[in-house]
Amino acid sequence: MLDKALAFVRRNIGTMVIIDDNGKRTDVPHYPMKALREAIANALIHRDYSTNTDGAYIYLRIFDDRIEILNPGGLYGNNRLENLGSDNMLEVRNTTIIRLLEDTTDIVENRHTGIATMREEMKKMNLPEPEFENLRGTFKVTFRKEKEESDIQNKTEQIQGGQKWTEVDRNKIIKNMESTQDKILYLIRENPRITQTMMSNELGFARSTISSNLQKLKEKGIIERIGSDRNGYWKILK
Repeated sequence: MLDKALAFVRRNIGTMVIIDDNGKRTDVPHYPMKALREAIANALIHRDYSTNTDGAYIYLRIFDDRIEILNPGGLYGNNRLENLGSDNMLEVRNTTIIRLLEDTTDIVENRHTGIATMREEMKKMNLPEPEFENLRGTFKVTFRKEKEESDIQNKTEQIQGGQKWTEVDRNKIIKNMESTQDKILYLIRENPRITQTMMSNELGFARSTISSNLQKLKEKGIIERIGSDRNGYWKILK
């Protein structure tokens, strides 16, 4: 169940391009997967499985600007939000589940480190700290993007090694790419709904050149077009 949830997240959160000092490009999810894994695992382990929550589900909600994970059952016993991630979180709802997972899997390795891992992984990507809410009968974790990355069409910065790339740096990266197809793929990763006219204007190539290279990418099985020319989007397959 955990693996399927993480696969669902990977399919739906999109990626950004990170370029190292050697010019190597890597596609990185917009959120740290290690942090999301901890949050989803916590929801599965610590939810209320009693008859009080019959018919209640764990919710994994993906929005343009955030991810929310909600599980039935608030903080257990005398635990408090201010003690999250500390040794003061001593009361556990599902001791049998935790013991079994500790003995048979790597899902629970070090108790009380999950919250710290979420915070640290978000910090590494210069993202806001995760937000924790103890609602009536529900525990909620929220992961947020930076505001300027909420709208992929208006995004003008990429993150590299913890530093932000400005629009000028981005244009230099594109200009230094030798392959027209690499430049097109870069633009598609930034904005899957980009049009051929937008690509033509961005790269300074004739639209016929853009169209020809898109066709070649499709024939190679690298991209495909989903939906109509007006309302569809590009999907990168590999």
